[in-house]
Amino acid sequence: MIEYRQERFQDYFAQLFPMFVKHWHEVGMTGVDETFNPDIDRYIALESVGLYVGTGAFDGDEVIGYVSTPIDSLMHNKHVTVGITEAIFLKEEYRKSRIGYNLIKFTKQVLKDLGVNYWSVGLDASVVHRAKLFERLGFEETQRNYIVRL
Repeated sequence: MIEYRQERFQDYFAQLFPMFVKHWHEVGMTGVDETFNPDIDRYIALESVGLYVGTGAFDGDEVIGYVSTPIDSLMHNKHVTVGITEAIFLKEEYRKSRIGYNLIKFTKQVLKDLGVNYWSVGLDASVVHRAKLFERLGFEETQRNYIVRL
């Protein structure tokens, strides 16, 4: 049975790391040729002060998907708190199901329960075809982001 849980990053990092690598190679920073090198200490530090939320889909004890969401407040409106998801990933063998949909729904509720006012999810250009999923979950397209190497 699939379960959805909020978990501490450091407790599941060993299972998450291979998925991070796969995600990076699938969609992470399309067009950027940087080596994968996550700042693990930063994830843990942000989580320890309530500025990072990790949710996951679990098949028994195995992590099969995750949503990685740092939390921030808007500098021009301190009453607005935004979850800014940096990554959503589901193992390939679980993708043709409703698990991803349910994981996103679960994460939305967790963020709401934590007092987050808005949730921003950016889609890499390689997965923009998945926008309809987010629209079904109540998201609206508000902007497009571009990147340039400096």
